[in-house]
Amino acid sequence: MRVAGRVELVGMNQDIPKRAIDELTRAVAETFPGCADSSSAADNGSALSPWAGFRPATPTGLPIIGLSPIGNLYLNVGHGSLGWTLACGSAALLAQQIGDKTTAIDTAAFRWNG
Repeated sequence: MRVAGRVELVGMNQDIPKRAIDELTRAVAETFPGCADSSSAADNGSALSPWAGFRPATPTGLPIIGLSPIGNLYLNVGHGSLGWTLACGSAALLAQQIGDKTTAIDTAAFRWNG
């Protein structure tokens, strides 16, 4: 079972605070009794595999989808915590752009402005 639900604004630090793991473990134990063994997780981490990754976000929260200033380099970045939520729609929009097709929506808000 994949459990996620936190955003830590910590720059490039991949450490996961123990309180964050404990909070998520408790939430799983309450929602799915028997699925989260917090005692073994606290003792040696054997029941859990904590992982942290970087999720770049733009200041406005809108992702950048489309051609970059570097020729033939397209971007699909900046989704922040909505990466999984927006992945399929963003990929479809980018595929339309790469294929020089009419996009399903106006892409002006997602252009690189750097």
